[in-house]
Amino acid sequence: MDNNKKNIKINLGGTCGNSKWRNILIPMLSDNIIYRNSVVDNWKYTEEEKNNKKLQMKECDYLVYVITPKQTGFSAIASAVDYSNKVPEKLLFCVLFDFENQKFEGHKYESIKSVIDIIKDNNCKVFDSLNSIANYLNNLV
Repeated sequence: MDNNKKNIKINLGGTCGNSKWRNILIPMLSDNIIYRNSVVDNWKYTEEEKNNKKLQMKECDYLVYVITPKQTGFSAIASAVDYSNKVPEKLLFCVLFDFENQKFEGHKYESIKSVIDIIKDNNCKVFDSLNSIANYLNNLV
């Protein structure tokens, strides 16, 4: 690690399940970027999970949320919108409209565009590719 560069800590939130966006993004990141991968097996929402997440999010310099068409639940999107209100300077939001042989279409496409507008209105950084997020983060260190 280059001692002249600063380290930053990020959280990799967003679409989980079978989406492999983290496997693509992580190798693109500088060694000075420490990441928390939020994917866990058999995730259950509990009070303990809620408190752990709060602590971990406070420790992170940036909260990266990537949403793909494989998104099945609401938690990641709700969290991103919540953070866009509470800590807009920390949120980096990305929607991959066409990824892993799937596309956002119809109502889901219109809904995710609405979410992007809400997040943009809160002055958060919004991206449309993993390359653009990696470039942004790598330029910070």
